[in-house]
Amino acid sequence: MKKTLTYLFLALSMVLGKGAGAASSSGIVEKLFVQKGTGAVPRTFADKATESVSVSDFGAIPNDGNDDSAAFNKAITYVKASKQALRIPGGTWTLASGAVNFGATGLHIVGEGKPILQFTGTGNGFVMDSGANGAWLQGMTVENITIIGSPTISDGFYSRGIVRSVFRNIEVREVSGKAFHILHGVSNHYDSIKYSAQGQTTKALTGLYVTNNGTGYYTADCTFTNTIMEDFPGNGAVLNDASGNNFQGGTFEGNAVGMVVKTGSRRNQFSSLWFEANTTRDVEVNSTANSFVDSYFGSASSGPNIEVATGKGTTFRGGYLRTANLQSTSRDTVFSAVGFDQNTGGTLGITGTGTYKIIASTKIDNTGEVIGQINDKMGPISGIKFANPREPSRDPKTLDDYEEGSWAGTLVAGGGSITMNSALSTGSYTKVGRLVTVTGIFDVSTVSAPTGALSLSGLPFPASTAALGRAAATVNGDGLQTTATGSIIGRILPGQSSIYIKKFASGAASEMASDVKAGTQFYISASYVTD
Repeated sequence: MKKTLTYLFLALSMVLGKGAGAASSSGIVEKLFVQKGTGAVPRTFADKATESVSVSDFGAIPNDGNDDSAAFNKAITYVKASKQALRIPGGTWTLASGAVNFGATGLHIVGEGKPILQFTGTGNGFVMDSGANGAWLQGMTVENITIIGSPTISDGFYSRGIVRSVFRNIEVREVSGKAFHILHGVSNHYDSIKYSAQGQTTKALTGLYVTNNGTGYYTADCTFTNTIMEDFPGNGAVLNDASGNNFQGGTFEGNAVGMVVKTGSRRNQFSSLWFEANTTRDVEVNSTANSFVDSYFGSASSGPNIEVATGKGTTFRGGYLRTANLQSTSRDTVFSAVGFDQNTGGTLGITGTGTYKIIASTKIDNTGEVIGQINDKMGPISGIKFANPREPSRDPKTLDDYEEGSWAGTLVAGGGSITMNSALSTGSYTKVGRLVTVTGIFDVSTVSAPTGALSLSGLPFPASTAALGRAAATVNGDGLQTTATGSIIGRILPGQSSIYIKKFASGAASEMASDVKAGTQFYISASYVTD
């Protein structure tokens, strides 16, 4: 028996690289571990055993309810220096709010068996903080953990200034503010992040809140895969300052509002998302060039499924839609190959005065079957808007100006005076490019011995100074002196802002200011070219 124990002690000593018989000079005895596989080389058991680090190595104990924050901090400090991964074994680990910062460049945190991180105290739960607005950490990995808070824990997953990192299979429960609060994340991948408040006592106000980390440091170019935000009376997701992000698959249901895209969150794409059972609306859009692809908007909500408020250039491509309201402050919404629910009165389900287009879309019945096509159409349009001031195009075939308005005309005599009836001496004009068309009626109130030439001044634009500025005007006169015989003619001269009015008889035109009296009226219409 004694001999057997001696051999066992010697074997263990050789495995540990310690004790009698260890070949300290040659290294042969220390290198007892050989990985299976071709090309594997001998290593020590000590090296193999320290390839990864567990929080248990630093005294953290699961399931005992004691605060493990100090042990977690020691483990994080060690792996930051050694560049190793940090393992969190299964079980429940108790941590104090604000006591641990999990943020570090290159830090890899792996949960084994989906451990639970139970946070106590007041504040945020799982925190990764770069430390200041505009600062950033990169190359992190966090996966397979569950974060649980309490009524005094505001944000479950809080990250500030984390870029080019991966977060996978993370669930948040029992928080009162934001389940996931992301401030300045760039080129990150959020894979299977989940907040479902079903059966929970404390419910968040917002599931996913994506914003900035100081002016200019917004969240951009991130991928969100299979995001689940559901079953609480708040906003499933809010994009406060987020641009160029890609959401692929996921569910936003059972909330008050499924998703809000706020002003400043541009060029985001949302693909294959599911919106259902939201009580107010599925999506609200307030920004520019966001697109929804093959998504389902099916909540039987109290309001429209989609509310495009100040959204510009919002695109819905494919998918299913019940109702949409396009506010007057929105424009250029496009519905392409969308399946419109036709169960309520057979209408399109689009309200509001915002401009939109429908392209290659279909009608869907209550079984989800296509029952017909919708003709391509444009919704209410506000016309073509041109720059002010006008910026002329170098291409003579390009329309670069359009304007409408009114103008006040005044009859001017060569001698004496003519007073106009201001209530009935106005006209209207339309300017398309360089071509101006004017119309109007001009009524005389009183005269004082008018003589000589007669002109109607006040044209909205002067005629072109070139020869093509000459134009004829149609003039009809009524209530003139009996001396006004023959027809009345009008002409516009280059560079002038007046119509010159004469009477024509016996092959000649003559001045006619003296033919005007109180109550005289002129009806005019003319088109001319301006510079």
